[in-house]
Amino acid sequence: MKRYLAASTAALLASVIVLLLAASVSADPRFQGGRVYVAYEACTGHLYRPAKITLACGDGGLWASNIVYHTYGGKTATATVEIHTHNCLPNCAESAFHAFPGTITLTDVVRCEGTLYYSRARYRFTDGAPYGEASSGTAPIEPFEEDGTMIHCSAVLG
Repeated sequence: MKRYLAASTAALLASVIVLLLAASVSADPRFQGGRVYVAYEACTGHLYRPAKITLACGDGGLWASNIVYHTYGGKTATATVEIHTHNCLPNCAESAFHAFPGTITLTDVVRCEGTLYYSRARYRFTDGAPYGEASSGTAPIEPFEEDGTMIHCSAVLG
C-alpha cells in the first residue's frame, strides 16, 4: 500500500511539473502578465476594464458602453456591448446617437511608455448593421497624449 501511495504521489507530482513547464514554454516572455489598459474617451488616458471605449477617436462618432467582459487581461479581451452610432441626418453634428447590441474583441497588446494597452478593437453589431453601415469593423485604439500626439508604442503580442 505504501509503495502504491508513493508511486501515485510521484506520478501526480510529475504531471503537475510537466503542465507547469508546458505553460511556461507557451507563455510569451514579452507579455509577462501585466495589467492591460484601454485608451478611453477621446483616446487619451487609460483605464483597466473601462466601462466605455471610444472606437472613432477622430470625431467620437462610434463608441461602446455597457460593457460586460467575458475575458480580459491576456492576449485578447472579449465582451458584449452596446455600440453607439448616429445616422448623420440631417448631418453628423446635428443627429442623435442610438445604441445597438454588439460584441467587441480587444487585441494587439502593445507597450506604450511602460504601460500595456490593447491597441485594436474588432466590433460587430449583433442584430445587423444600422443605417447601412458595415455589420463589423476594426478600430485602432492606441492611446494619445492630451494634446493629441501619439504615445510611442512597441508591439508586445499580436
